[in-house]
Amino acid sequence: MTLFERIDFLIFPPRCLCCGSILKYVPSNETKFKDGYNFEYTCDKCFPLIGFENYLTKIDEDVDCYSAFEYAKQPKNIVLSLKYNGLRDTALQLARILSYQLKAHSDIKEFDCITYVPSSFSKMRKRGFNQAELVAKYISKLLDLPCENLLKVNKKHEAQHTLGLYERETNVKDAFKAKENLDKKRILLIDDIVTTGNTLKSCARALKTAGAESVYCATVCKTLKR
Repeated sequence: MTLFERIDFLIFPPRCLCCGSILKYVPSNETKFKDGYNFEYTCDKCFPLIGFENYLTKIDEDVDCYSAFEYAKQPKNIVLSLKYNGLRDTALQLARILSYQLKAHSDIKEFDCITYVPSSFSKMRKRGFNQAELVAKYISKLLDLPCENLLKVNKKHEAQHTLGLYERETNVKDAFKAKENLDKKRILLIDDIVTTGNTLKSCARALKTAGAESVYCATVCKTLKR
């Protein structure tokens, strides 16, 4: 560690993404996640509590969604650190995990390209980035598949988490539109979290309306009903 790095560590010590405690080391991508996959910025207490859950959800009649974690505890805090605290490096860590699991639970050769759930202009202006896009672009590099910006917001809609269960489907119905003719492409659609699946369903239907042959969804986390 250089002198500058030591001073920076003392003034701005890195904190665990899960619990917020100060880390006793400088993260260097050497912390090993389960099955040899890297995951940095987690403390020794939280690290062992992160584990794959492997959820498969039926989003639409012919659209499935794979999720690596339950949206709770450590994985939830990690996603929130990206989404609301602007820790963009977290997107690479999440992409590594999701890529590893996708290779284990799906046939990557079946996909022609990757795309992502688009963000509204107001969210982009407030947050400065689209977390689903960040994760998708890293997955694109890890899986050696092109990442294409295929969807756009077609109408203004409320944030899904502010609505009740029965309002969510109406809220995002026809909310997205494909930017181009997709000519029988087989698409991997990425988002950070799936709850009811209505957002992904709306995106998948827009892609299929534009000519996509198939759509398979993947998210970092899945919210479970209690």
